[in-house]
Amino acid sequence: MNNFKNQRGAAFVITLMIITLFLLFILTQFHQVTNTTKQVTIVEKTLDAQLIAEMGVDYYRELVDKYIQDEEIKDPNKITLPEPNPPTIDSNHAYQISAYKMIEKSDTKVIITFRSTGIAFDKEKQIDDKITIHFAEE
Repeated sequence: MNNFKNQRGAAFVITLMIITLFLLFILTQFHQVTNTTKQVTIVEKTLDAQLIAEMGVDYYRELVDKYIQDEEIKDPNKITLPEPNPPTIDSNHAYQISAYKMIEKSDTKVIITFRSTGIAFDKEKQIDDKITIHFAEE
């Protein structure tokens, strides 16, 4: 009987220790999951901005190509740069075309540079690109 009286409360202490360790493990896992979720969200937004910027590059290339075909331009000296008017994607996603200019103009080719900025939520990604247009010599 003496042995039983000395162990009174030991099971309670062990149970509290196990519960404490279990809660610590759960809270650590919860913290890791929360951080991972935040990281994934940031990467997704950045990737969205990159893809939207690439969409802007495609848009401006097609705009210039369509302009040259529609206007039937054969002389590089008659090129004027078309004004970009990108369509609205939605309230959280957009792209802008800026810094477009002709950096080289000769009798056989024209080089146009521009910048496409993709915007996704609070992230922005910029792509600088150039378009080279070759004209046949007559």
